[in-house]
Amino acid sequence: MTKWDYYAGMQFAKKEGFALGRDEGVAVGIEKGILQTARKMREKGFDTAMICEITGLSKRELSKTGVK
Repeated sequence: MTKWDYYAGMQFAKKEGFALGRDEGVAVGIEKGILQTARKMREKGFDTAMICEITGLSKRELSKTGVK
């Protein structure tokens, strides 16, 4: 393997790693946003069924997250 092959392989791996990290970061951010929205809805007096319908969370997921 030449140093150019190595360099090209490392550049490819770096780009793929960034793409994977970015996608995972977006997913985590969306999840945190949904949970924050659910908490605010609960504070405003929305019932569990309405929160589940709007956020897409199940009742089980809602109870696991600590949204009361």
